Amino acid sequence: MKSYFEKVISELPGYLSQFIACLLRPKQCVADKIAAPDAAPAFEKSVAFIITSFLISLFLSYALPEVTSPLQLLPANENEFLRTGTSALLMLFYLVGACAIAVGFLKLFGKSTDPHVFFTLVFYFCGCSLVLLVFANAISNIAMADPLFAKAWIESEKFSKGLMPQVQSQLCSIDLKAGDFSTVKNAMEISPDFKNQQDIYLTAMQRTLPRIAFGLQALVALITVIWLLKAWFSYTSAIGLTNAKSFLIIVLTALTLFVVSLILSLINAGILVSSIMRNCVV
Repeated sequence: MKSYFEKVISELPGYLSQFIACLLRPKQCVADKIAAPDAAPAFEKSVAFIITSFLISLFLSYALPEVTSPLQLLPANENEFLRTGTSALLMLFYLVGACAIAVGFLKLFGKSTDPHVFFTLVFYFCGCSLVLLVFANAISNIAMADPLFAKAWIESEKFSKGLMPQVQSQLCSIDLKAGDFSTVKNAMEISPDFKNQQDIYLTAMQRTLPRIAFGLQALVALITVIWLLKAWFSYTSAIGLTNAKSFLIIVLTALTLFVVSLILSLINAGILVSSIMRNCVV
């Protein structure tokens, strides 16, 4: 393991040139990896590339975390570094998972691919995408340059943390015999304080700097998606797949990923509720 990480560190000087080449010339990058006589060395380099990309993304997501809605319930003892690290890892999971699903559909359509070549491309493009998406999330911090928005965000965050004990108390007071938890379900919706704080935050979101920040964030994410699609169509064209089938695979992959994301959301909700219930005082 030590020798492997030493090899990853030795790849750092060439990381930037590989990143720029993949980013600016996606078609050429795909063509070069497919035409390579020996795929094994390129595969090893791609593994080092995606690990380096993940470490860079982990640093960026911790140093400049995404400005998301503060009106959300999180465990009171949640570690910030663990949360940002999990977020970066989850993003990487979605990217690589989408590619794995896509290769499954490729086989379904009768197109066998060299796994070394395919996953070499996956690791290069997913590594670049991970850095770009984390950078897009970091752009949202521009909104915090607006003092009014920053104050609204911080107050909303404090409100959410203060609301957590109330929600925990309501969850812990569920009557198991009656099986009625409608009061817990509607706790935040009927709370005038929650609605008031939500209105303040939504009003602050309409200001100029937040609009610019979240607009730029969406733009970078959109460019990244278009760039990935360009690379995908270049690859499928090179292996002899029609554009219609390529597009169908994209649709099927997106639908599968949507179902997976719903399942993961339910799992996260289950983890949150169970962590609250375990702290109930009998």
